[in-house]
Amino acid sequence: MLYESKTLELSCEGSVATLVLHGAGLAELRHSLDLVRRNPFLEILLIRGAHPNAFDGDCFRLTDHDEDGLQFLREFEAIPVVTLALLTGPCRGGGLELALACDYRIATATPDSWYELGTSTRWGGIGRFYSLTGQYPGTALTAREANNCGLIDHVFSLRREKIELRTWLDRLVRSPRKRKLSWWRSRIRRRIDLRELERIPNTSPANRSFVPKLSQPIRTICSGLELRDCPQAVPLAITYLLHGGTVCVDEPSDIRSALAEIAKRGTITPLELEKIQKRILPPGSVSMPWVFTGTANNPLSIVTVSIRPFSQPVRLGFSPLPENHHVEVCDGHARRQLTRLLDATGYEAVVVPDQAELSVRPLLARFWDEAVRLVAEGYPIDLIDEVSDSVSHFPPLRTMDRIGMDHVTQLVPRLRVFTELGLDAVFYHPDHPEEPNTLAQAMLGFGPRMNVDEDLYEEPNLDELQNQIRQRLTQVINEQDRVILQAAGFKRLQTSPVNVSSLTRTAA
Repeated sequence: MLYESKTLELSCEGSVATLVLHGAGLAELRHSLDLVRRNPFLEILLIRGAHPNAFDGDCFRLTDHDEDGLQFLREFEAIPVVTLALLTGPCRGGGLELALACDYRIATATPDSWYELGTSTRWGGIGRFYSLTGQYPGTALTAREANNCGLIDHVFSLRREKIELRTWLDRLVRSPRKRKLSWWRSRIRRRIDLRELERIPNTSPANRSFVPKLSQPIRTICSGLELRDCPQAVPLAITYLLHGGTVCVDEPSDIRSALAEIAKRGTITPLELEKIQKRILPPGSVSMPWVFTGTANNPLSIVTVSIRPFSQPVRLGFSPLPENHHVEVCDGHARRQLTRLLDATGYEAVVVPDQAELSVRPLLARFWDEAVRLVAEGYPIDLIDEVSDSVSHFPPLRTMDRIGMDHVTQLVPRLRVFTELGLDAVFYHPDHPEEPNTLAQAMLGFGPRMNVDEDLYEEPNLDELQNQIRQRLTQVINEQDRVILQAAGFKRLQTSPVNVSSLTRTAA
């Protein structure tokens, strides 16, 4: 063992050094880099995680200062030994930045393998991403998608990990050559790096589908799930199926189509898909200890969960958007067991009092209703969604269009006029999702800002409009409980206490 700390371990065997990461610390990484640089007998440096989430952006952070992280990764990229990264789980943010600075990257293809730079890191990753793939980073990629675009050099199944790693190390030991960039790609990378330091990201995280990462083995938590008219629990059932579980469901078409899309992206192979399909059973064929029952086909409706041997069911509130993995859980006898199941499947349980609409839905109703009021007063639709990015991860008007007005009207009654007209997408044109639909503005009301001159969009007036919208939207979530705000998808969380019962007041 050359060096050991709480965040990493550095060992050496022959000409190969192995750096095992538990998390990340810039000081420890710099010290390990110096030890490798000073050893004249080392030719290969293998970097791997101590656990599948070691390269995940949630637990991997190089530094809060962009210039320090950028300088360290440049030094790391220039060390005289050949660097190889072995990725076995999600790789995002700073973890992907470090992997991109390596000469070679190999990865296992599992349901938890996702690759995403995000918008919070600026340590040269965009330039390295472009030099490898010839394109700028966008949404999250699966392991096989990353391999197809050139981000990952080789992808293999989990059972072949030791064989493939040994093969790559033997190949590099025989011919330890660092990867070189062409002249024009080097110039492009330097130019992108300079722009990257000046770039201030303000976009919401990219959608990485609805398969959360696992935090612990599923099979030790429960032996099977049953869904009874419960489309809200479909993402949970898919995650459970992908990791070896059995699911009974009365309507399997949603699950089968979602699994087909996951297989199309390369997360699972056709053979694995065929095996998973056999674990989707009709209701009543097997007695399941966990039964999820939906009250309606509305993504905003409440779900009841019956757990043997408990007689009292527990009420759940799933988020209507698959990107949000927070789930409201009512306090009850089986809450602890249910929270363990949600934690194991990558969801985050938020315990709330047992109330009619739980806590998030009344808060969303007030937030969405305020956004509709702004539209009725004549504020531009696209400007409302743009400004809401500083408050919420999910822009209100686009979110309502995405969920569908038939479902949203139970929280925002003033939109019922559009459902009576048969309109499902109101605020944005259905054929052009990026183009605001002025029909909503025309029917909701003619406010003082409805028909404005182009002079209004000069810088001072535009700032004034943005401040007015921001103040109105922020006022809705002021003095709310931090956990409830996080479960609803809000960014700027408040720390002042709140009486959760006050959240049951729905929008007028």
